[in-house]
Amino acid sequence: MLFNDILEGDIWEIAASTSELYSTSIVVIPTNSVLKVNGASVMGAGLAKQAIHKFPGLDLIIGSKIARSGNHVFFFKAWGIVSFPTKRDWREGSELSLIARSCEELNSIAIVHPDCAFYIPKVGTGKGRLNWVNVLQVVKDKLVASNIFLVEG
Repeated sequence: MLFNDILEGDIWEIAASTSELYSTSIVVIPTNSVLKVNGASVMGAGLAKQAIHKFPGLDLIIGSKIARSGNHVFFFKAWGIVSFPTKRDWREGSELSLIARSCEELNSIAIVHPDCAFYIPKVGTGKGRLNWVNVLQVVKDKLVASNIFLVEG
């Protein structure tokens, strides 16, 4: 990740103003692996909650993917989002090891899609209760694709 490319502001607004270098903006949505009785992913706070308001039914789609494939990064290019597991249960804190794996999966997707700009928030630090300094080291080590941008805001 190029840290001279740290962006400040609302991640949705930043993603909406994609530069001429990229055809598609992708917002990274922190998620967990808990499913509701109806199979929907629990997305009740932060960017996840914002995402299901913007994209009704997204929680059901992510839930079905988690049920089939486990707690992994899922890419929805048409909607301009990618799910990014930071924790197993929404009631618990985020896990650095899970964030590291999610970073590796996101980095692989970003490399395969150089036409997309991926905007990642400070994952694991809000409801995930992790210290940003610790998370930042993982993010720096794992996210090396030049089309991934950190958003603080």
